[in-house]
Amino acid sequence: MKTTHHKKSRHPASPLLRVVVAAKRERSGGAGKPRELAELRVRLAETEETLRAIRAGEVDAVVIAGKQGPQVFTLEGAEQAYRMLIECMNEGALTLTVDKTILYANQCFARMVKCPLEQVMGSSLSRFLSPEDGATLRPLLKQADQSGSKLQVLLHASDGSRTPTQISIRPLASNGSSRETFGMVLTDMTEVRRNEGMLRASNKELESFCYSVAHDLRTPLRSIVSFSQLLEKTLQDGLAPEAKSYLQHTIDSAKQMTVLIDSLLNLSRVVRKEMKREKVDLSSAAQAIAAELKKHQPDRQIDFHIASGLTADGDLELLKLVLRSLFDNAWKFTGRIPHAVIDFNKTLKDGREVFFVRDNGVGFDMKVADKLFSLFQRLHDEKDFPGTGMGLATVQRIVQRNGGEIWADSKMNRGTTFYFTLNGH
Repeated sequence: MKTTHHKKSRHPASPLLRVVVAAKRERSGGAGKPRELAELRVRLAETEETLRAIRAGEVDAVVIAGKQGPQVFTLEGAEQAYRMLIECMNEGALTLTVDKTILYANQCFARMVKCPLEQVMGSSLSRFLSPEDGATLRPLLKQADQSGSKLQVLLHASDGSRTPTQISIRPLASNGSSRETFGMVLTDMTEVRRNEGMLRASNKELESFCYSVAHDLRTPLRSIVSFSQLLEKTLQDGLAPEAKSYLQHTIDSAKQMTVLIDSLLNLSRVVRKEMKREKVDLSSAAQAIAAELKKHQPDRQIDFHIASGLTADGDLELLKLVLRSLFDNAWKFTGRIPHAVIDFNKTLKDGREVFFVRDNGVGFDMKVADKLFSLFQRLHDEKDFPGTGMGLATVQRIVQRNGGEIWADSKMNRGTTFYFTLNGH
Protein backbone atom coordinates (compact mmCIF):
# COMPACT_ATOMS: atom_id res chain seq x y z
CA MET A 1 0.00 0.00 0.00
CA LYS A 2 1.57 3.25 -1.09
CA THR A 3 1.26 6.10 1.42
CA THR A 4 2.43 9.70 1.29
CA HIS A 5 1.78 12.52 3.69
CA HIS A 6 2.88 16.10 4.32
CA LYS A 7 3.81 17.78 7.57
CA LYS A 8 1.10 19.96 9.03
CA SER A 9 1.82 23.68 8.64
CA ARG A 10 1.57 25.74 11.82
CA HIS A 11 0.36 28.76 9.84
CA PRO A 12 -3.43 29.26 10.19
CA ALA A 13 -3.84 29.55 6.42
CA SER A 14 -1.94 26.35 5.66
CA PRO A 15 -3.62 24.04 3.12
CA LEU A 16 -5.44 20.94 4.25
CA LEU A 17 -2.99 18.17 5.00
CA ARG A 18 -3.58 15.19 2.78
CA VAL A 19 -2.55 11.61 3.27
CA VAL A 20 -2.97 9.62 0.07
CA VAL A 21 -3.50 5.91 0.56
CA ALA A 22 -3.42 3.91 -2.66
CA ALA A 23 -4.85 0.41 -2.65
CA LYS A 24 -2.10 -2.16 -3.02
CA ARG A 25 -2.44 -4.32 -6.08
CA GLU A 26 -2.04 -8.00 -5.23
CA ARG A 27 0.82 -9.78 -6.86
CA SER A 28 0.97 -13.50 -7.35
CA GLY A 29 4.07 -15.64 -7.15
CA GLY A 30 6.61 -12.86 -6.75
CA ALA A 31 6.70 -12.24 -3.03
CA GLY A 32 10.18 -13.64 -2.78
CA LYS A 33 11.81 -11.39 -5.42
CA PRO A 34 14.30 -8.86 -4.03
CA ARG A 35 12.73 -5.90 -5.89
CA GLU A 36 9.25 -6.62 -4.61
CA LEU A 37 10.55 -7.19 -1.07
CA ALA A 38 12.25 -3.80 -1.21
CA GLU A 39 9.03 -2.16 -2.43
CA LEU A 40 7.05 -3.81 0.39
CA ARG A 41 9.55 -2.51 2.95
CA VAL A 42 9.23 1.03 1.58
CA ARG A 43 5.43 0.87 1.65
CA LEU A 44 5.46 -0.53 5.17
CA ALA A 45 7.69 2.32 6.31
CA GLU A 46 5.35 4.85 4.65
CA THR A 47 2.34 3.25 6.36
CA GLU A 48 4.02 3.33 9.77
CA GLU A 49 4.92 7.01 9.27
CA THR A 50 1.32 7.79 8.33
CA LEU A 51 -0.02 6.06 11.44
CA ARG A 52 2.50 7.93 13.57
CA ALA A 53 1.36 11.24 12.05
CA ILE A 54 -2.29 10.43 12.73
CA ARG A 55 -1.59 9.52 16.35
CA ALA A 56 0.49 12.68 16.85
CA GLY A 57 -2.32 14.92 15.61
CA GLU A 58 -0.45 16.01 12.46
CA VAL A 59 -3.27 14.90 10.16
CA ASP A 60 -6.45 16.86 9.37
CA ALA A 61 -7.87 14.46 6.77
CA VAL A 62 -7.27 11.20 4.97
CA VAL A 63 -7.67 10.84 1.20
CA ILE A 64 -8.12 7.23 0.08
CA ALA A 65 -7.67 6.43 -3.62
CA GLY A 66 -9.83 3.48 -4.56
CA LYS A 67 -11.82 2.09 -7.47
CA GLN A 68 -14.42 4.87 -7.15
CA GLY A 69 -11.79 7.60 -7.15
CA PRO A 70 -10.30 9.58 -4.25
CA GLN A 71 -12.47 10.00 -1.16
CA VAL A 72 -11.77 12.53 1.60
CA PHE A 73 -12.37 11.63 5.25
CA THR A 74 -11.91 14.61 7.56
CA LEU A 75 -10.82 13.92 11.09
CA GLU A 76 -12.90 16.87 12.21
CA GLY A 77 -16.00 14.96 11.09
CA ALA A 78 -14.83 11.89 12.95
CA GLU A 79 -14.36 14.00 16.08
CA GLN A 80 -17.90 15.35 15.80
CA ALA A 81 -19.30 11.82 15.54
CA TYR A 82 -17.19 10.82 18.53
CA ARG A 83 -18.54 13.72 20.60
CA MET A 84 -22.12 12.83 19.66
CA LEU A 85 -21.46 9.28 20.85
CA ILE A 86 -20.03 10.55 24.14
CA GLU A 87 -23.05 12.79 24.72
CA CYS A 88 -25.45 9.88 24.13
CA MET A 89 -23.70 7.60 26.63
CA ASN A 90 -25.49 6.36 29.75
CA GLU A 91 -22.22 6.80 31.65
CA GLY A 92 -20.50 9.96 32.72
CA ALA A 93 -17.42 10.90 30.67
CA LEU A 94 -14.67 13.33 31.64
CA THR A 95 -11.39 14.67 30.38
CA LEU A 96 -9.28 15.99 33.24
CA THR A 97 -5.74 16.88 34.22
CA VAL A 98 -3.53 15.13 36.72
CA ASP A 99 -4.60 17.67 39.37
CA LYS A 100 -8.24 16.60 38.67
CA THR A 101 -9.30 19.79 36.86
CA ILE A 102 -12.23 18.92 34.56
CA LEU A 103 -11.55 20.02 30.97
CA TYR A 104 -14.59 18.32 29.46
CA ALA A 105 -17.73 16.63 30.84
CA ASN A 106 -20.73 15.12 29.09
CA GLN A 107 -24.36 15.74 30.00
CA CYS A 108 -24.68 12.40 31.79
CA PHE A 109 -21.99 13.37 34.31
CA ALA A 110 -23.74 16.68 34.94
CA ARG A 111 -26.96 14.75 35.67
CA MET A 112 -25.11 12.35 37.97
CA VAL A 113 -23.81 15.21 40.14
CA LYS A 114 -27.03 17.27 39.69
CA CYS A 115 -25.06 20.30 38.65
CA PRO A 116 -25.28 22.55 35.52
CA LEU A 117 -22.68 21.60 32.93
CA GLU A 118 -21.20 25.11 32.85
CA GLN A 119 -20.47 24.82 36.58
CA VAL A 120 -18.83 21.43 36.14
CA MET A 121 -16.40 22.50 33.41
CA GLY A 122 -13.22 23.94 34.89
CA SER A 123 -13.98 22.75 38.41
CA SER A 124 -12.09 20.04 40.27
CA LEU A 125 -13.34 16.46 40.41
CA SER A 126 -12.48 16.58 44.13
CA ARG A 127 -15.60 18.70 44.52
CA PHE A 128 -17.67 15.59 43.84
CA LEU A 129 -15.63 13.11 45.91
CA SER A 130 -15.00 12.50 49.59
CA PRO A 131 -11.49 13.41 50.83
CA GLU A 132 -10.74 9.69 51.20
CA ASP A 133 -11.77 8.86 47.62
CA GLY A 134 -9.90 11.90 46.31
CA ALA A 135 -6.74 10.77 48.07
CA THR A 136 -7.12 7.28 46.59
CA LEU A 137 -7.64 8.67 43.08
CA ARG A 138 -4.55 10.89 43.10
CA PRO A 139 -1.90 8.11 42.84
CA LEU A 140 -4.01 6.28 40.25
CA LEU A 141 -3.84 9.31 37.95
CA LYS A 142 -0.08 9.54 38.36
CA GLN A 143 0.46 5.83 37.75
CA ALA A 144 -2.21 5.20 35.09
CA ASP A 145 -1.06 3.45 31.93
CA GLN A 146 -2.75 2.26 28.73
CA SER A 147 -4.06 -0.87 30.50
CA GLY A 148 -6.31 1.45 32.53
CA SER A 149 -7.27 1.59 36.20
CA LYS A 150 -10.59 1.19 38.03
CA LEU A 151 -11.82 2.54 41.34
CA GLN A 152 -15.07 2.30 43.34
CA VAL A 153 -16.12 5.65 44.87
CA LEU A 154 -19.17 7.47 46.22
CA LEU A 155 -19.98 10.35 43.87
CA HIS A 156 -21.27 13.40 45.79
CA ALA A 157 -24.07 15.33 44.06
CA SER A 158 -24.81 19.01 44.68
CA ASP A 159 -28.03 18.11 46.56
CA GLY A 160 -26.08 16.02 49.08
CA SER A 161 -27.01 12.60 47.66
CA ARG A 162 -24.37 9.89 47.21
CA THR A 163 -24.11 7.52 44.25
CA PRO A 164 -21.93 4.37 44.25
CA THR A 165 -19.82 4.78 41.12
CA GLN A 166 -17.13 2.84 39.29
CA ILE A 167 -14.43 5.03 37.73
CA SER A 168 -12.38 3.78 34.78
CA ILE A 169 -9.26 5.81 33.95
CA ARG A 170 -6.98 5.90 30.91
CA PRO A 171 -4.28 8.41 29.92
CA LEU A 172 -4.93 10.36 26.71
CA ALA A 173 -2.47 11.23 23.93
CA SER A 174 -0.79 14.54 24.64
CA ASN A 175 -0.86 15.76 20.99
CA GLY A 176 2.29 17.72 21.68
CA SER A 177 0.86 19.44 24.75
CA SER A 178 2.91 19.47 27.95
CA ARG A 179 -0.30 19.11 29.95
CA GLU A 180 -1.02 15.48 30.83
CA THR A 181 -4.70 14.58 30.44
CA PHE A 182 -6.84 11.57 31.28
CA GLY A 183 -10.08 10.10 30.01
CA MET A 184 -12.53 8.90 32.64
CA VAL A 185 -15.77 6.95 32.42
CA LEU A 186 -18.05 6.93 35.47
CA THR A 187 -20.67 4.18 35.80
CA ASP A 188 -23.58 4.41 38.22
CA MET A 189 -23.48 1.19 40.28
CA THR A 190 -26.74 1.76 42.18
CA GLU A 191 -28.71 -0.86 40.27
CA VAL A 192 -25.79 -3.31 40.38
CA ARG A 193 -25.49 -2.91 44.15
CA ARG A 194 -29.24 -3.37 44.56
CA ASN A 195 -29.16 -6.57 42.49
CA GLU A 196 -26.14 -7.83 44.42
CA GLY A 197 -27.98 -7.23 47.69
CA MET A 198 -31.05 -9.10 46.46
CA LEU A 199 -28.87 -11.96 45.24
CA ARG A 200 -27.06 -12.20 48.58
CA ALA A 201 -30.37 -12.25 50.44
CA SER A 202 -31.75 -14.91 48.10
CA ASN A 203 -28.62 -17.05 48.50
CA LYS A 204 -28.78 -16.69 52.27
CA GLU A 205 -32.41 -17.87 52.30
CA LEU A 206 -31.52 -20.80 50.05
CA GLU A 207 -28.56 -21.76 52.24
CA SER A 208 -30.75 -21.61 55.36
CA PHE A 209 -33.38 -23.76 53.67
CA CYS A 210 -30.81 -26.36 52.56
CA TYR A 211 -29.28 -26.43 56.02
CA SER A 212 -32.68 -26.96 57.67
CA VAL A 213 -33.73 -29.69 55.24
CA ALA A 214 -30.41 -31.52 55.50
CA HIS A 215 -30.42 -31.28 59.28
CA ASP A 216 -34.02 -32.51 59.56
CA LEU A 217 -33.34 -35.51 57.31
CA ARG A 218 -30.67 -36.92 59.59
CA THR A 219 -33.12 -38.05 62.31
CA PRO A 220 -35.33 -40.27 60.11
CA LEU A 221 -32.23 -41.73 58.43
CA ARG A 222 -30.74 -42.66 61.79
CA SER A 223 -34.07 -44.33 62.64
CA ILE A 224 -33.99 -46.33 59.40
CA VAL A 225 -30.48 -47.59 60.13
CA SER A 226 -31.20 -48.35 63.79
CA PHE A 227 -34.48 -50.20 63.25
CA SER A 228 -33.09 -52.09 60.24
CA GLN A 229 -30.15 -53.29 62.32
CA LEU A 230 -32.53 -54.22 65.16
CA LEU A 231 -34.76 -56.13 62.74
CA GLU A 232 -31.75 -57.97 61.33
CA LYS A 233 -30.61 -58.95 64.81
CA THR A 234 -34.12 -60.01 65.96
CA LEU A 235 -34.88 -62.12 62.90
CA GLN A 236 -31.34 -63.26 62.29
CA ASP A 237 -32.19 -66.99 62.04
CA GLY A 238 -35.59 -66.52 60.44
CA LEU A 239 -34.49 -64.31 57.50
CA ALA A 240 -33.91 -65.82 54.11
CA PRO A 241 -30.54 -64.98 52.47
CA GLU A 242 -32.31 -62.80 49.89
CA ALA A 243 -34.16 -60.89 52.65
CA LYS A 244 -30.89 -60.36 54.52
CA SER A 245 -29.39 -58.95 51.35
CA TYR A 246 -32.29 -56.53 50.93
CA LEU A 247 -32.03 -55.41 54.56
CA GLN A 248 -28.27 -54.86 54.30
CA HIS A 249 -28.77 -52.83 51.13
CA THR A 250 -31.29 -50.63 52.99
CA ILE A 251 -28.82 -50.08 55.84
CA ASP A 252 -25.93 -49.27 53.47
CA SER A 253 -28.06 -46.83 51.43
CA ALA A 254 -29.26 -45.01 54.55
CA LYS A 255 -25.67 -44.70 55.80
CA GLN A 256 -24.57 -43.35 52.41
CA MET A 257 -27.40 -40.82 52.50
CA THR A 258 -26.27 -39.76 55.96
CA VAL A 259 -22.73 -39.20 54.63
CA LEU A 260 -24.09 -37.08 51.77
CA ILE A 261 -26.20 -35.00 54.15
CA ASP A 262 -23.18 -34.46 56.41
CA SER A 263 -21.25 -33.29 53.34
CA LEU A 264 -24.04 -30.86 52.44
CA LEU A 265 -24.08 -29.52 55.98
CA ASN A 266 -20.32 -29.10 55.82
CA LEU A 267 -20.62 -27.19 52.53
CA SER A 268 -23.32 -24.99 54.06
CA ARG A 269 -21.09 -24.21 57.04
CA VAL A 270 -18.22 -23.32 54.69
CA VAL A 271 -20.39 -20.88 52.74
CA ARG A 272 -21.94 -19.32 55.88
CA LYS A 273 -18.80 -19.14 58.02
CA GLU A 274 -17.59 -15.67 58.93
CA MET A 275 -14.17 -15.05 57.35
CA LYS A 276 -11.24 -14.31 59.66
CA ARG A 277 -8.34 -13.22 57.49
CA GLU A 278 -4.79 -13.76 58.68
CA LYS A 279 -1.43 -14.85 57.39
CA VAL A 280 -1.62 -18.64 57.04
CA ASP A 281 1.43 -20.93 57.01
CA LEU A 282 0.36 -23.33 54.27
CA SER A 283 3.57 -25.35 54.45
CA SER A 284 3.06 -26.21 58.14
CA ALA A 285 -0.59 -27.08 57.53
CA ALA A 286 0.38 -29.36 54.63
CA GLN A 287 3.08 -31.09 56.70
CA ALA A 288 0.54 -31.84 59.48
CA ILE A 289 -1.95 -33.29 56.97
CA ALA A 290 0.74 -35.45 55.34
CA ALA A 291 1.81 -36.82 58.73
CA GLU A 292 -1.80 -37.66 59.59
CA LEU A 293 -2.31 -39.50 56.29
CA LYS A 294 0.88 -41.53 56.78
CA LYS A 295 -0.19 -42.42 60.32
CA HIS A 296 -3.52 -43.66 58.97
CA GLN A 297 -1.82 -45.99 56.44
CA PRO A 298 1.81 -46.48 57.53
CA ASP A 299 2.43 -49.32 55.06
CA ARG A 300 1.94 -47.18 51.96
CA GLN A 301 5.03 -46.27 49.93
CA ILE A 302 4.48 -42.57 49.31
CA ASP A 303 6.69 -39.48 49.28
CA PHE A 304 5.46 -35.98 50.12
CA HIS A 305 7.45 -33.07 48.66
CA ILE A 306 6.22 -29.96 50.48
CA ALA A 307 7.97 -26.67 49.81
CA SER A 308 8.81 -24.54 52.83
CA GLY A 309 7.76 -20.93 53.34
CA LEU A 310 4.42 -21.15 51.51
CA THR A 311 2.06 -18.57 53.01
CA ALA A 312 -1.17 -16.82 52.02
CA ASP A 313 -3.70 -14.39 53.44
CA GLY A 314 -7.02 -16.07 54.21
CA ASP A 315 -9.14 -17.90 56.73
CA LEU A 316 -6.98 -20.48 58.55
CA GLU A 317 -9.74 -23.05 59.10
CA LEU A 318 -11.03 -22.86 55.52
CA LEU A 319 -7.59 -23.03 53.91
CA LYS A 320 -6.80 -26.11 55.99
CA LEU A 321 -9.97 -27.68 54.57
CA VAL A 322 -8.72 -26.89 51.04
CA LEU A 323 -5.38 -28.58 51.64
CA ARG A 324 -7.00 -31.50 53.46
CA SER A 325 -9.38 -32.17 50.58
CA LEU A 326 -6.71 -31.86 47.88
CA PHE A 327 -4.29 -34.10 49.80
CA ASP A 328 -7.05 -36.64 50.50
CA ASN A 329 -7.85 -36.60 46.80
CA ALA A 330 -4.22 -37.18 45.82
CA TRP A 331 -3.84 -39.89 48.48
CA LYS A 332 -6.93 -41.73 47.22
CA PHE A 333 -6.07 -41.64 43.52
CA THR A 334 -2.47 -42.76 44.07
CA GLY A 335 -3.60 -45.79 46.10
CA ARG A 336 -2.73 -48.24 43.31
CA ILE A 337 0.65 -46.66 42.47
CA PRO A 338 3.61 -48.71 43.82
CA HIS A 339 5.63 -45.57 44.63
CA ALA A 340 3.33 -42.56 44.92
CA VAL A 341 4.49 -38.94 45.03
CA ILE A 342 2.49 -35.90 46.16
CA ASP A 343 3.96 -32.40 45.66
CA PHE A 344 2.84 -29.09 47.18
CA ASN A 345 4.54 -25.97 45.89
CA LYS A 346 3.89 -22.71 44.06
CA THR A 347 4.69 -21.16 40.69
CA LEU A 348 4.07 -17.88 38.87
CA LYS A 349 1.51 -17.39 36.11
CA ASP A 350 0.93 -13.98 34.51
CA GLY A 351 2.68 -12.42 37.50
CA ARG A 352 0.37 -14.15 39.99
CA GLU A 353 1.38 -16.58 42.73
CA VAL A 354 -0.23 -19.96 41.99
CA PHE A 355 -0.17 -22.85 44.46
CA PHE A 356 -0.45 -26.43 43.26
CA VAL A 357 -0.93 -29.98 44.57
CA ARG A 358 0.40 -32.59 42.14
CA ASP A 359 0.22 -36.39 42.23
CA ASN A 360 1.26 -39.27 39.96
CA GLY A 361 -2.02 -41.13 40.34
CA VAL A 362 -4.60 -42.45 37.88
CA GLY A 363 -5.56 -39.01 36.53
CA PHE A 364 -8.73 -38.35 34.52
CA ASP A 365 -9.84 -37.42 31.03
CA MET A 366 -9.80 -33.63 30.59
CA LYS A 367 -12.86 -33.90 28.35
CA VAL A 368 -14.97 -34.22 31.51
CA ALA A 369 -13.06 -31.58 33.50
CA ASP A 370 -16.12 -29.28 33.48
CA LYS A 371 -17.81 -31.67 35.92
CA LEU A 372 -14.91 -31.64 38.34
CA PHE A 373 -16.20 -29.01 40.79
CA SER A 374 -19.93 -29.78 40.48
CA LEU A 375 -21.93 -31.19 43.39
CA PHE A 376 -22.28 -35.00 43.48
CA GLN A 377 -20.27 -35.39 40.26
CA ARG A 378 -17.81 -38.27 40.10
CA LEU A 379 -15.23 -38.97 37.39
CA HIS A 380 -14.43 -42.53 38.53
CA ASP A 381 -16.46 -45.56 39.54
CA GLU A 382 -17.36 -45.52 43.24
CA LYS A 383 -16.39 -49.18 43.54
CA ASP A 384 -12.83 -48.26 42.58
CA PHE A 385 -12.58 -44.93 44.41
CA PRO A 386 -15.33 -44.34 47.01
CA GLY A 387 -16.43 -40.84 47.86
CA THR A 388 -19.36 -38.41 47.95
CA GLY A 389 -18.51 -36.12 45.01
CA MET A 390 -18.63 -33.14 47.40
CA GLY A 391 -14.98 -32.53 48.27
CA LEU A 392 -13.84 -30.54 45.22
CA ALA A 393 -17.11 -28.58 45.10
CA THR A 394 -16.41 -27.48 48.67
CA VAL A 395 -12.80 -26.63 47.82
CA GLN A 396 -13.88 -24.41 44.92
CA ARG A 397 -16.28 -22.43 47.12
CA ILE A 398 -13.63 -21.92 49.79
CA VAL A 399 -11.06 -20.74 47.24
CA GLN A 400 -13.59 -18.34 45.72
CA ARG A 401 -14.48 -16.97 49.17
CA ASN A 402 -10.78 -16.28 49.67
CA GLY A 403 -10.68 -14.25 46.45
CA GLY A 404 -9.06 -16.92 44.25
CA GLU A 405 -9.79 -19.51 41.60
CA ILE A 406 -8.99 -23.19 41.11
CA TRP A 407 -8.47 -25.40 38.06
CA ALA A 408 -6.91 -28.75 37.21
CA ASP A 409 -4.70 -30.38 34.62
CA SER A 410 -4.59 -34.15 34.23
CA LYS A 411 -3.67 -37.06 31.99
CA MET A 412 -5.00 -40.58 32.27
CA ASN A 413 -2.59 -42.79 34.26
CA ARG A 414 -0.09 -39.91 34.51
CA GLY A 415 -1.42 -37.96 37.46
CA THR A 416 -3.28 -34.75 38.23
CA THR A 417 -2.29 -31.23 39.26
CA PHE A 418 -4.70 -28.86 41.02
CA TYR A 419 -3.78 -25.17 40.75
CA PHE A 420 -5.31 -22.47 42.93
CA THR A 421 -4.82 -18.80 43.71
CA LEU A 422 -5.79 -16.97 46.90
CA ASN A 423 -6.77 -13.38 47.60
CA GLY A 424 -5.48 -12.06 44.26
CA HIS A 425 -2.01 -13.67 44.73
